Amino acid sequence: MASSNSLCSESERSRKSLTHKPLRSVSTRTQQKSAELKSQSKAVSTKAKENKRKITEKAAPDVLKSLHMEHERINQLLDDMIQPDALKTKLIKKNLAEFTALTMAHLRFEERHVYSKISDDHKDIVFACLEEHSNMKLLLKRIMVVGATNVTFHAKLRVFKNLFQQHVKEEEGTIFPILQRGLGEVGLRNIGITYTESKAA
Repeated sequence: MASSNSLCSESERSRKSLTHKPLRSVSTRTQQKSAELKSQSKAVSTKAKENKRKITEKAAPDVLKSLHMEHERINQLLDDMIQPDALKTKLIKKNLAEFTALTMAHLRFEERHVYSKISDDHKDIVFACLEEHSNMKLLLKRIMVVGATNVTFHAKLRVFKNLFQQHVKEEEGTIFPILQRGLGEVGLRNIGITYTESKAA
């Protein structure tokens, strides 16, 4: 009887061994495969980011030229809205929307990525430009609040245009040359990359 129990016990142990061993093996292989897939996915993601960065660097614009073109576009929008018959056209709201969005984005970009790159040797110039930005943003908010149908709309646009044109004259005549001397080609290219990324965001 003891012999029979012993045989049964050994048979049971053998059966359990055959049953559980493959499960452990399959689980281990699954974990290894999962780890390999995660590693491959991470490598592909890293490579994609590197390629995107290289493409962006290669396509980086001349940031000073891009900022100048934005100055020109803002001036053009101001001229279009100041025209005596501007309020009669359906384009007034479209122009106003583009003007406010472009101007705000332009001022913020310069404050964060242009003025911040200028050395302390020229801090007085930077402070003056920042004050001009503050005045323009304040007036811009007033223009947005009153809207195109308000009787003060054209007057506010004319005042803004005077402020803006004076600011652009100082900025392109003083700030831009300081940036070119201080940052060089590499530094300006880096700002150009940031400019491209800000437009894509």
